[in-house]
Amino acid sequence: MKNAYSLPLTALLMVSCCNIATAQTDYEAWKSQHLQRYKSFSESYLNRYKEFKKHLAPKWGENPELSSNDSFVSYSEDLNQKIVLDYNKQEIRIEILQDNEVNTDTNVKAEILQFTSQSVTMAAAEDPLLSDVKLNDTRSLAESLIPDQSFKEVIEQADIEVRETVVNIAAESDTIGTATEKRVKQYTLKLGNQGLLQRRAAAYKKSVNKTSEEYKLNSSLLLAIMEVESSFNPMAQSPIPAFGLMQIVPDSAGKDVNSRVFKINKAPSPEQLFEPEHNITFGSAFLNILDKSYLSGITDPLSRHYCVIAAYNTGAGNVASVFHPKRKKALNEAVKVINTLTPQQVYQKLITELPYSETRKYLRKVTEAIPSYTTEI
Repeated sequence: MKNAYSLPLTALLMVSCCNIATAQTDYEAWKSQHLQRYKSFSESYLNRYKEFKKHLAPKWGENPELSSNDSFVSYSEDLNQKIVLDYNKQEIRIEILQDNEVNTDTNVKAEILQFTSQSVTMAAAEDPLLSDVKLNDTRSLAESLIPDQSFKEVIEQADIEVRETVVNIAAESDTIGTATEKRVKQYTLKLGNQGLLQRRAAAYKKSVNKTSEEYKLNSSLLLAIMEVESSFNPMAQSPIPAFGLMQIVPDSAGKDVNSRVFKINKAPSPEQLFEPEHNITFGSAFLNILDKSYLSGITDPLSRHYCVIAAYNTGAGNVASVFHPKRKKALNEAVKVINTLTPQQVYQKLITELPYSETRKYLRKVTEAIPSYTTEI
């Protein structure tokens, strides 16, 4: 399970593509100013994230599982149990801290059905990280996982895998590395992944078709990015913070779109970014900015396509550094080099030389996901 807290700040690095200047000094000056605005915006969310993580540590260790871009994690009031909806792995897990004096056997299927019957809005309202964000998604959690099939039927027919694991809990003032161990009983229900992502994608077909036409994009690219960014998780969040289906950072990509497209000099709210149609609009507009502005000098459409995907994750500056003769984040010289290469050569350089391993994997994942959405959904 990928913990959101351990993710590189990839969405934060998207600020490098906003207002990027050919002179390195101009770029660094702009970046410094922009990061200061970002720091002010994100402080409250990051503090909540860290406080909740600290609250869980005595029960679940220093790196407890928290809601992320591709999962939703809910803890019981006494923190002895958690339910994980993993949109990426297509599974639901219930984990219970074991007490030798208490029988923790539970009716797992009944508990899952009860939990997933609540709406996305209700679940978000109970999440300490989202409690001040007002969502308006009346679908049940079950519908967000399996949109077009009886969830009760899926649960009843599914096998439950049971196993025990161990959580290491470090002492509060531990200086020598000792830790106590707590046993965890884990129940895992596999939903099966036969076309499940594509079925979830269908819920956003109308918005995707509209924005892809408006911003001159291929709808399969939008859906592939949504799959990789959030696995179509309607409560996707990360401590960067980034929100929604296409993981928009409000005060970087979000503010860039507001400023350039909507002529609004402020960041979008989390509520806007959790609303699917708005989120898809912001993601599409940002891709358009990358394609038609920052990276427009790349003459081959396929080469530009690969660079746009990478830049969506890590910023145009980091893409430029791969090709610049002196590894600078300056686009003019980098574009000249890109235009001497074939699309395949551009792709190979990106997946081997981009500064962050996550971005190298990201480009591969999105590129490999696109064919799944080239047919009508």
